Amino acid sequence: MPKLYSDEQYFYFKDSAIVYLLVALRRIVEEDTLFLEKYSPVLKEIALTSRTINVLQRELAREILAIIKPLSKEIQTACDVVSKEKVQVKRRYLHDKENKGTNFRFDTMDIVPKVYYFLGQIFQKAEGEIMEDCDKLISSWGITNEMIQEWNKKYKTYEYQRKSYGLNTEVEDLSKYVQYNAMYYVADEYRKTLSVTDDEYPIYTFETWVKSWLTKIPGRWTSDIKTLPPNKKIFLDTKQYVKDGKYIIDDNVFNDAFWYIYQNKKYLILYSNTSIEYEHSGKHYSISVGIMDKKYINRLLKQAERDNYWIEENFISHDDDNYEFIEDVTGESYEKESEFETFDPYTNKMKYNFLKPNEDIEHFFNLVDVLSVDYSITKDESYPIKAQYWSYSNSERVYNRLSEGEMLFIQKEAFIEYLSSKSSKVVVAQIDVRYSDGYKEYGEKAEETERRKIFILDSCLDNVLEEIEVKINNRY
Repeated sequence: MPKLYSDEQYFYFKDSAIVYLLVALRRIVEEDTLFLEKYSPVLKEIALTSRTINVLQRELAREILAIIKPLSKEIQTACDVVSKEKVQVKRRYLHDKENKGTNFRFDTMDIVPKVYYFLGQIFQKAEGEIMEDCDKLISSWGITNEMIQEWNKKYKTYEYQRKSYGLNTEVEDLSKYVQYNAMYYVADEYRKTLSVTDDEYPIYTFETWVKSWLTKIPGRWTSDIKTLPPNKKIFLDTKQYVKDGKYIIDDNVFNDAFWYIYQNKKYLILYSNTSIEYEHSGKHYSISVGIMDKKYINRLLKQAERDNYWIEENFISHDDDNYEFIEDVTGESYEKESEFETFDPYTNKMKYNFLKPNEDIEHFFNLVDVLSVDYSITKDESYPIKAQYWSYSNSERVYNRLSEGEMLFIQKEAFIEYLSSKSSKVVVAQIDVRYSDGYKEYGEKAEETERRKIFILDSCLDNVLEEIEVKINNRY
């Protein structure tokens, strides 16, 4: 482990390490309850200590105990706000940064207004007041501005500085993490001493605020759904295809583009949005699928003559527009929040929606009660519909996303069964492929290329009735 991640004189490293340890134990205990049962007394002490501690540690200890055995009321309420009284919410007051002066230099551009504010909203505390309370704590830890400057000089080289601005830094920043950990301690103290506001529609309750720092997926960790990229050739291809200074997209890319072999079964991809970057080049693939009545085939062919046409333009909405004639096979999904950091060590800045089929398909297969996150292949259920999510980085790059994507797919036989319940239906499948330069300050650059094809398949999914290539006319 590099020295900068194990320097004992910095209090915050110890605190963060405890949180990450409890995160790991929280994952382990779901699979092996007996493994941690002997540590119950230690976890109980963390959850119930009368001392003011990092509130995330208290919450994680409580969650682990809840899995090990049924909770006593004492443990169940370990992270609850003590006071039952309410205080009147005064919204204008919350952004007040007026204070008597702090010894520590706080980040008043990002952390104070975008992080401290939400804690203040729960307890009717102005940003300036939270800064003062955190300042006292930071002083008691012996962390000074001079130590921050020394740490920056020693560790924040140009390579680190490029990745250490704002809230979502990739390199641990001493100043920022001191401010965060102070806030977690202050939150635990507020919980025991203050009343919450009478806000009728709060953005966060104290309970949801605490949990929001642990994971952004309700009831799940990112590692519960994150997998390796699909074993599909075009999604793994890192070769550059350039001729005469322009990227080339070969016709072979579109062969079997909509099919995926998973656990020796053939699946049709209903939706996918994926990108891969390598050697300063980027490839992006977007797949969308819908179904429509056969009578609309000529209408679709006519629509597709327009430059830059997408089939999504004709997806049926709730507006009862005669212009719309294609039924989207995917449903509404929950979008993962990604504004702030979490202590979920597997997040890696993943940004995606949780994918699911539309309501009609869910009803057909009796999947109405299935949560969108539970379609993930990591759930290991026998659903005929699966979802896959991935995100991996190459740390040597400034813009360092190596491969990320999401995909929803359905067993071929199951989809044929669903289509057979419909009369006169065909499948419309679209794939858009774009090759371009990735982040490149210097060196030879190539012209971006984009191709988009639409295929109309019969209800048996074996025959291509029509194949259309859309003319791409990028005006930007």
